[in-house]
Amino acid sequence: MRANVSGILSNKLANVPSEYQTAARVSPILQEQVWGRIGKVKERIKSGELTTEEAIKKETDQAFEEGQEVVRNHYAVYENAMKRRANVARNLSRLSPTALFQCASESLADSGPRREERFLNDAEAYSATYDSYILEKVGRLVGTSYWSFSTDIRLNEKNIYISSPSPQEYQGDTSDFPRFTESRPNLAWNMQEAFVDLAGLSLWNLVVAVLAFWAISRCDVR
Repeated sequence: MRANVSGILSNKLANVPSEYQTAARVSPILQEQVWGRIGKVKERIKSGELTTEEAIKKETDQAFEEGQEVVRNHYAVYENAMKRRANVARNLSRLSPTALFQCASESLADSGPRREERFLNDAEAYSATYDSYILEKVGRLVGTSYWSFSTDIRLNEKNIYISSPSPQEYQGDTSDFPRFTESRPNLAWNMQEAFVDLAGLSLWNLVVAVLAFWAISRCDVR
């Protein structure tokens, strides 16, 4: 019940577009930036400006990669909004003594959403190191997203299949491959957060004790 109420309130307080709405917003942008550019490539083929398959794929790869960047940026906004809503729900749930005890326990045990968030931040920081390694070894980085693109382009009576570039894996010596290391928990910060939740739990107990004493003192036990 507590989780349901906090979830409903967070939906009202944190305006987050649905995944369908996010996809609907991305679609016209891709139509303009990706397929619009692909259309221009076809026009350049007809005009004789692009005459080789290599030149065509170079242009279409760039269009697809820029389209992937647009998709990633939009979904990053969506994911950040989802995180904000989850944080709002978690903070609202702290009105419950049960949630206060759970949050304090998670802080002391270094578990729960905070631990997950730290892990994801570590993974994001590691991705930059990994990208640098692949760029050094392979010479090119290719980004991907939930969407992929493909179509056919006709050149000299020949159909050329083009699609979103795929990341290229390094097949050479990986003895110097960068290893992922999760950062150590900040025990002082965990203790501080747990103390705040325990203080709130103590306040709850104090209020309940005062109300119970008041109720008993008004009872007629004769």
